[in-house]
Amino acid sequence: MIEVVARHHETGHWVRGKVAGGVFSAVELAEGPEPPSPEDDWIAPAFIDLQNNGRWGVSFSDPTLTVDQVAAIARAQGGLGTAR
Repeated sequence: MIEVVARHHETGHWVRGKVAGGVFSAVELAEGPEPPSPEDDWIAPAFIDLQNNGRWGVSFSDPTLTVDQVAAIARAQGGLGTAR
């Protein structure tokens, strides 16, 4: 289990959360310096990309598109915080 302390994306308040298996649990208020600074970490939900047309020059409209290409793009987007 990993403990994370960062600012909440909506309130700006410091929160502490425990992460296990990629899932947050036990999120609670925490102490931290005020006011916000550029060095602060923030916690927010993962992004949902409503229109992803591809990546790396690969178009999802290409008739030669393969399952492996789609899977590689999905994994890469996940690494950038895109959950869906």
